[in-house]
Amino acid sequence: MPVQYGLQPNPATPDPNDQSARVITTKNRNEDYIAAQMVQRGVFPTAGASLSALITIQEIIGQAVADGDAINLPLFTLRPGIQGVFTDVNDTFDLARHVLRANFQMGPLLRELMAKATVEKVLGTDAVPHIVSFVNENTGALNATITPGGIGQDRGEQLKFGDADTEGPFFVNLATNVATRATVVPKRFEGELMFLCPNLPPGQYRHEVRRLYGGNKDQMRIGHLNVILTVA
Repeated sequence: MPVQYGLQPNPATPDPNDQSARVITTKNRNEDYIAAQMVQRGVFPTAGASLSALITIQEIIGQAVADGDAINLPLFTLRPGIQGVFTDVNDTFDLARHVLRANFQMGPLLRELMAKATVEKVLGTDAVPHIVSFVNENTGALNATITPGGIGQDRGEQLKFGDADTEGPFFVNLATNVATRATVVPKRFEGELMFLCPNLPPGQYRHEVRRLYGGNKDQMRIGHLNVILTVA
């Protein structure tokens, strides 16, 4: 299946007619899909055995990177990195100012596959923030928990927002419907947000990114993470 894309105004260039591509992901695949594919290809006899092996592989790779090692595979390269500013040569790592993270690069196999991929332009698609994943940087949990006052990371598409106080990452309490905004967002890109999670009370939350569109920035559009998050 070709990679589908639509066009949207390009904010990075001065020409108002310039457009940039927005890739539209048609499906979100997870471990169950990969496990089923391995059974279908005869690698494992059952989905349970396949899923168990896949989980083990992920744990081994994750732990190796967390231990300071680089993982070099045909599909990708993973290596640990540190994000943040160090004030001088005597400064040291500080959780309040720095984030330990993993850096991803395409490997030769993925580059080869992407070079062979085809594309298809899709018309009439509305621009909207799309949150693929939320990472609790304090615990490493993916799409699961929020640490109040901790560091959160969103990955996805069209996540970069403007300066209005109605925009940005929000957490909506499902019991009270109260929406709380993350006000400190030091990293703000189309594909990634890094922010301090607000001090939320225990409960279940819908995570949103709100963004204003249009020439006058008067069209509010909201993207939702499709998983409910929890504050214990």
